[in-house]
Parts: sequence; C-alpha cells; structure tokens
Amino acid sequence: MKLKLFCMAVMALLMCSCSSVRHTSSAYGVDTKIVNFTVADVEIGKEKIQKTYRWNYNPFRPVSIAIIKSNITAQMLQENNADVLVEPQYIIEKRGWLRGGSVTVIGFPAKYKNFHPMTETEAAVARGILHEKKQKKEKHRFLFF
Repeated sequence: MKLKLFCMAVMALLMCSCSSVRHTSSAYGVDTKIVNFTVADVEIGKEKIQKTYRWNYNPFRPVSIAIIKSNITAQMLQENNADVLVEPQYIIEKRGWLRGGSVTVIGFPAKYKNFHPMTETEAAVARGILHEKKQKKEKHRFLFF
C-alpha cells in the first residue's frame, strides 16, 4: 500500500513538473558591424600636474588602490578641464600594516579638439602602424613541440 502511494506521488510530481514550450517563429542572429573612424587632435598642457591622496588604516573601510588611482585621475581631469591624462605616473606608498598610505598621480592634462572623419592619409598611417605591430608579434612567436 505504501509503495502504491509512493508511486502515485512520484507520478503526480512528474506530471506537474513537465510543461511544453511552443515557438511560433525562429530568429537568427545577424552579424553586422558599423565602424566610423573619427580622428581628433590632442592639445597637451605644458605643465605637469599632481595630486596626492592619503589614508589612515581603518579595519571597517578597505582600501582599493585601483579605485583610488581612478578617482584621483578623474578629479585631476575635472579640476583642469581636461579629457585625458598623458603619461600618468602613479606613486604608491604603503606605510606598513595598520598604518595606511598614500597614492600620488602625476601627468600632463590634455584636451581633445578638432574632431573630423579619418582621411585616407591618416588611414594609411594607421594601417602602417597595425602592420608593424603584427610583424613584431610574429617575430616573437615561439614553437613548442
């Protein structure tokens, strides 16, 4: 009797968990790429700028060096009305366990200007650079047997 009851419960469970899926149409992915090459001039500032962030140890507030570096860089760009930091240098000082540290960011502020579509001359220069990089990569290829 218990076996019959168990089998009926399993059958009821199997019948309830099944469902059918009906598709009325099928869709296929389309591989398309739209590329628009835009070129801009960069106006680089003559003076290096720097900013330092210091912290003390706090066990309830972990420190992420990567986040600190990106936040300092963003603040520097905003303060100098710049778009990018050219040749950034990061000086990270840790004063030891339980003592904190500091991060200093140094670089040249730069601003993009004169956006225009890529000309044929600029495209040839870009192709030359890519071709040169490809050749360097092929030179350093190793064969392992």
